[in-house]
Amino acid sequence: MNGEYTEKLPTSTGKIVVTKHSWRINFYFSGPDLRYNGTIFNIASGSIDSYIEAYGPNKGLKK
Repeated sequence: MNGEYTEKLPTSTGKIVVTKHSWRINFYFSGPDLRYNGTIFNIASGSIDSYIEAYGPNKGLKK
């Protein structure tokens, strides 16, 4: 596979991006209005577990 494959996530404004050697999740956060640029936040595949573990305690979830 050359290039990248992207697919919109069904429950958010994010998308998954897959390349030949890696994958990541991208989220786009728009600016407060059209005068400001938005921000793209990338979560690399190796960091996904860390984000999930951090999310639980911050939302009162238990493993």
